[in-house]
Amino acid sequence: DLKTQVGKLILPGRQLSEVNIGVQLKNGQLQVTPLRFGLAGGTFDGGVQLDAAANTPTLGLQLNGRGFELGQLQANGPISGGRSELKVDVKSRGDHLRALMAAASGETWISVGEGKLQNKAINWAAGDFIFQVLGAINPLSKSEDHTAMSCAAVRFVLRDGMATAEDGIALRTDKVDVTGSGTVNLRNEELD
Repeated sequence: DLKTQVGKLILPGRQLSEVNIGVQLKNGQLQVTPLRFGLAGGTFDGGVQLDAAANTPTLGLQLNGRGFELGQLQANGPISGGRSELKVDVKSRGDHLRALMAAASGETWISVGEGKLQNKAINWAAGDFIFQVLGAINPLSKSEDHTAMSCAAVRFVLRDGMATAEDGIALRTDKVDVTGSGTVNLRNEELD
């Protein structure tokens, strides 16, 4: 049993506030609850469950974020502003990270409020997945320095390592509305 509360936790490139974590480990069963912290002007809470005693370890992750500014999560990233809400509810099984990704099932979504897309900051070869998705559906990225964004949303349903967005990608800017669909194959890391 471990319970920790920290007023301010400074990590490389990040600062967390009001951290509250409880960890219980018994007979190969790990529970991380509560899991609460402040980040990027918002609050996050959730939990982690790991059963390492099973023949094939199982993992559960729940995370909810409210009122955080997406642009603050990545320094010099492609979004500035963007007050956001996030939900992650994923379960998986496997004995290493690649197996866990290949077996992941659940749901993830994020809704992003008003902000700016910094068109030239989007790096297609690397970077966080959410920034790549929002940048990929921005048709003005080559002709302007930035695009005013009213809102954006991305929702993926995961089943056995396949993340699918059936009309689950949307972006509204001052010039265009975009909706889209796509898949992410977490088994072989391919994006469609």
